Amino acid sequence: MYCKATRGLTLIELIIVMAVIGVALVIVSPRLDFGGARLDSEARRLAMLIRHLDDSANSKKIYYRIWFRPDNERVDVEVSGDGLEYAAPQDTAFSAQTFRHGTDLEDVTIEGIGKVSRGEAAVVFSPGASRAFNVHLNNSGKALTISYNPYSGRVKVLDGRV
Repeated sequence: MYCKATRGLTLIELIIVMAVIGVALVIVSPRLDFGGARLDSEARRLAMLIRHLDDSANSKKIYYRIWFRPDNERVDVEVSGDGLEYAAPQDTAFSAQTFRHGTDLEDVTIEGIGKVSRGEAAVVFSPGASRAFNVHLNNSGKALTISYNPYSGRVKVLDGRV
């Protein structure tokens, strides 16, 4: 029996197909949200900043003020040696954070102040004391809460609004 040989892809054709698929993925992937991974990433990034502020205030005996600005989807940090005059920090670990990837800073609820969803609200991290607060983030209908407890120093990322 004679079997006609089948022709496969050449190496050049295979490379071209892979390049086209790669370019398509680069264009499409920023628009995809794989199970809220971007929201989780933004929440973890903010939680790490809050934890770092708490640790630094207590270990260095200086004051930090974090500004939550829901209208601008932004969080800014200032530092003070005496708690009276604040300035931008020199340490890049405390640089401002602007939420990206469609993540919305819905509001912040601060102990003794209440819920702030417009304008700005500040929390001071001082050596040994601060206020409890919750930050609510949202991305495409998925909500996460970053909860800070000043008594334990714990920062938690929780599913949903708390």
